[in-house]
Amino acid sequence: MRTIKFRAWDRTKKKMVKEGFFINSFGNPVAWIKGELVEAFEPMNYELMQFTGLKDKNGKEIYEGDILMETDNAGYIHWNGAGAYYQLIEVGKNGCPDFEGIDGIMPKLGIIGNIWENPELLK
Repeated sequence: MRTIKFRAWDRTKKKMVKEGFFINSFGNPVAWIKGELVEAFEPMNYELMQFTGLKDKNGKEIYEGDILMETDNAGYIHWNGAGAYYQLIEVGKNGCPDFEGIDGIMPKLGIIGNIWENPELLK
């Protein structure tokens, strides 16, 4: 069974939030907890990203929006809601195989950033 974890990009503060998220029945983030502090927040201010259950070649957890690279090929992880699978969107291409297809190549790729903190890596 895959571990369910989330992180979120705070659009207002322009930073990644990684503490424990609580998700409502509609899949929207409603609060996060850090120690004793619990804060409710406005879902529109956050871009929620889920852990894929996979790790890169360095053992780092891969989340939606992560940018990965092998030699000179870069791409980012995207959830395909219509097909219900993760895909690696290569820069300048339309996409690549489904979740099972990328499972075998993830250990060969390294995370070099994410689409929110490092959008310049996709240019």
